[in-house]
Amino acid sequence: MPRAVIVLLVLVLLVVGLMFFFSSRAGEVPTKTIETEVTAPANAS
Repeated sequence: MPRAVIVLLVLVLLVVGLMFFFSSRAGEVPTKTIETEVTAPANAS
């Protein structure tokens, strides 16, 4: 096998492995909203 084909195969396997790894990671899910009430005096300038 030519060296270029082997390098290409290794790179493709690496990319596929990284895609599988990152897709299997749990995403962050917020447990509560971060919005707070804003009153009129605090917003006035």
